[in-house]
Amino acid sequence: MLRQRALEVLSKDLVQSATLFRKASGVYHYLAHEVLPPLQNALPPERPPEATSRVSSVMSLICLADAQAVTVKKAEENGNTGGLLAKLHYGVKEFLVEAISELHSVTKECKDISSQPFGFYFMLQNITRAKDVSAVVSEETVVKSGDSVTDTFKLTYLEGNSWLWEVGGVKILVDPILVGNLDFGIPWLYDAAKKVLKNFRLDDLPEIDYLLITQSLDDHCHLKTLKPLSQKLPNLRVIATPNAKALLDPLFSKVTYLEPGQGSEIQVSNGSSVKIRSTAGPVLGPPWQRPENGYLVTSPQGQLTLYYEPHCVYNENFVEKERADIVITPVIKQLLPNFTLVSGQQDAVRLAKLLQAKFIVPMKNGDLDSRGLLSTLVQSEGTIESFKEILLKEVPDAKVLEPTPGVPLDISLTVDSV
Repeated sequence: MLRQRALEVLSKDLVQSATLFRKASGVYHYLAHEVLPPLQNALPPERPPEATSRVSSVMSLICLADAQAVTVKKAEENGNTGGLLAKLHYGVKEFLVEAISELHSVTKECKDISSQPFGFYFMLQNITRAKDVSAVVSEETVVKSGDSVTDTFKLTYLEGNSWLWEVGGVKILVDPILVGNLDFGIPWLYDAAKKVLKNFRLDDLPEIDYLLITQSLDDHCHLKTLKPLSQKLPNLRVIATPNAKALLDPLFSKVTYLEPGQGSEIQVSNGSSVKIRSTAGPVLGPPWQRPENGYLVTSPQGQLTLYYEPHCVYNENFVEKERADIVITPVIKQLLPNFTLVSGQQDAVRLAKLLQAKFIVPMKNGDLDSRGLLSTLVQSEGTIESFKEILLKEVPDAKVLEPTPGVPLDISLTVDSV
């Protein structure tokens, strides 16, 4: 249904179409990794291939290719040329090649594959063959082009406050909760589990270069996750708030603690660096306590800057002096009686306006399966739709890119070199 809807709106709204394709990919990804594997033993041997995880994985890749192709069209409409278009075209080809490889395995295992995916398989082969030459040229253009520079953030939402970012070839794991539930050590009062990536584990992560911690509480500095992570990656480099020092020092030996306003650099292979600078986040305690951290992350070419703070709490005097192309923030408020746990809505719009953001990536860090007394007291205020309405009035040029858990979201910018 989502893919069909994406096709229906393709001629009218490219941004909505790409978003729907990404959501469809997320649904297929969820089927492939969460729904279908436990059912395989219960299904009859003559089950159709469409009921297998591999076919759902193929469809997830196809939908990602669709979304990338729509992004190409939008970039062309915006007048982009050179490196960005080359990289986008090459991305479409890569998704299709991976889909074909996976489908090859399916057709070998399933002799009775139905006509619909089988026909689609041949269509994919023809598309890929037709684009092989141009894709090779595109790859070289991305690497060697002298007239433009492309910077890209690849953002994968892992639910809650957790993210996996890739920029300049550096993979950064942010506030991970990947082992057990979130319970703050009081499971009888609060216990929360992810809704989509229920079976995503540490072993499912790619090779990680850095760990980034924003706050010292359990929903950011999750010891159930960090202890086994430190055993698996004892030399992992960490950037964190000093408030988490007592928790992190026993686990990791290479930790850089940043006070608000301080920065650090991550060297990348070509001699440039990813720059990370901390900002002031919420104060979780008495007024004289050090605030927790937000972060500004700047890509190696310096063309893209990302801002992240998971409570939508910020120091306006600091933020108004900064600029960020991408803002990751909650937009739905989470409220306790007489206390705001997580801000959003107008505050998120104000943040985007101060930073002159081009892209807003809303996170649903309160959208968890929770139970316990405290969970019954937390109330939500606002929706993504109401946020979009306010944003349209105050920052009309900003685009909202809704992430699908587990599905990478690529944000690129190409700038002509002098």
